[in-house]
Amino acid sequence: MPARRERWVDVVRGCCAIAVVLHHATALSAADGWSHAWTDAVDGMLAPLRMPLLMTISGLVLGGALRRPFVSFAVRRAQTLVWPYLLWSMVVLAATGSFVPDAIVRVPTTAPTYLWFLQFLAVFAVTAWFLRRVPRTALIAVAALSVVVSSFVPDTHRADRFTYLLGFFLLGVAIRGWRPARGRALLGRLVGGTATAVLLVATTSHAVRYEAAWAPLVATAVVTLVLSARTATRTARRSAGRRTSVVDALERLGRNAIVPYVTHLVSVLGSLALIGLVDQQRTWPAPIVIASASTSALMIAAALVSVRHRRLVAALFEWPSAAPRARGRRADHAPGVT
Repeated sequence: MPARRERWVDVVRGCCAIAVVLHHATALSAADGWSHAWTDAVDGMLAPLRMPLLMTISGLVLGGALRRPFVSFAVRRAQTLVWPYLLWSMVVLAATGSFVPDAIVRVPTTAPTYLWFLQFLAVFAVTAWFLRRVPRTALIAVAALSVVVSSFVPDTHRADRFTYLLGFFLLGVAIRGWRPARGRALLGRLVGGTATAVLLVATTSHAVRYEAAWAPLVATAVVTLVLSARTATRTARRSAGRRTSVVDALERLGRNAIVPYVTHLVSVLGSLALIGLVDQQRTWPAPIVIASASTSALMIAAALVSVRHRRLVAALFEWPSAAPRARGRRADHAPGVT
């Protein structure tokens, strides 16, 4: 892909952010007494693709940054990934009543909160920098090896998940700039669509998540989704003849994906607490509860995005010494940004 940032990438990242918010809204509402078979089934269907797609797209947009000197590259990852990870880990621990010494000391190493993926992304990015000169074919082989290894490492401290998702991150780095010929693209979408269908059907009877045996289907589906999203986004803009509101909203959310990623859990918990005061018998339909909690989380994230140019707000999502630069330019510090 060209060095210029492409809007379709942010659209995909916006979709990934929404998927993560919906997942936590579904899981937390079920834990609090609101559950429905089909909402759980939908969440299970998205499980195999949610994080692999996020990691693949994060690796894909990293390409241009890999040309930077290591110190500059590493400092940038620390500013945009490590800082919000450390800050919001403390916020989440406090919000969930887990702000105790044992959990606090684990933050730098074993990620006691759902923000483990930011920790992963920082390490993945550094790994990709050291592999930046590896040819595409060899890099795909390394990615595949990482996924295979995930089957043999223990699940202690999410080590199996780490090696599994590292493979998808490196896959994203490898496919940057890849544009299949038209005939191959059509065949690829057919194969990818079939793989996606098989994967979704499989989730109805088996929990498919972070399993190397399913990785070929997951990778095929993820690459197909990425290529299809690129085509669909461009087609939508051409057919509309102007910027479309839905695409624009997803693009803006994806460009600032770090905001919903780190804030949504606290927002969802707050929404569920308020709903619980009204529906103490847990009689409200789960889809209504999930939609309400998810919508409130996304609305709060959108409000924060709208004022992210302000120094104090920017510092919530990027190291303060770099945050003032957000004024007067596109806020593009979402996970995986160059």
